[in-house]
Amino acid sequence: MEEALEAYDCAASPKERAIAAAALAETVRESIDNGSSASPGTWSHSPAMHNYHPTAKGLLDVGLTIYRSCPVTIDGITYPTAMNAFQAMKAKTSDRIKYTSVEWPQAVQLGRTETIDVTQWDSNREELMHSILVAQASANPSFKKQILKYGNKSLPDNSMSDAYWPTVLPRLWARVRSTLKEDEEEEDEEEDGDDDEDEENSGEKDEEDEDDDAAEAAEMVRAHKRSRRL
Repeated sequence: MEEALEAYDCAASPKERAIAAAALAETVRESIDNGSSASPGTWSHSPAMHNYHPTAKGLLDVGLTIYRSCPVTIDGITYPTAMNAFQAMKAKTSDRIKYTSVEWPQAVQLGRTETIDVTQWDSNREELMHSILVAQASANPSFKKQILKYGNKSLPDNSMSDAYWPTVLPRLWARVRSTLKEDEEEEDEEEDGDDDEDEENSGEKDEEDEDDDAAEAAEMVRAHKRSRRL
């Protein structure tokens, strides 16, 4: 139920909200069919809804969401959002292509149908999302710029309404930012090393050119002296 509510609350467009509403309705029907005693009146008091801050200035307001429409390629497959890629990792490699052509709320629903080791999945999901977000930002300069600018501002997450992600995402974005900064520093060091090598090679070439010029000048002097003797 919480995942369906999450998908509905976080819908970024009317189309996504309509898809999420349909999925939520289906979940409610399943709950009723299964004889659930939970009533809609209790949902607003759940931990998931308590963590949702729709009016607070947070990560959503600066564009840092895991369902942002921004392509990310993992193992040769390109997904429309980080959430799509994340959910696809629950499936066998040969079955992951189906996650590339659906909206992220549908990807969440698909992910719920996959057979996984829940304990192992839960223990690895933060690291998995970290690697996905780093790959996504590295391939999309504008998204990377947003992360570098806001990733360490300790903004609360107001994009997700489940019990897990709002507590994890603020520090996760900070980690992603740190990784991107480290990668930039390594690239700068490599470029500096290449520049030093180019300067060294250029200096050696200049010395060779100077030697050639000196030899040519000496030969001209000798030729001039010979012509005077003639």
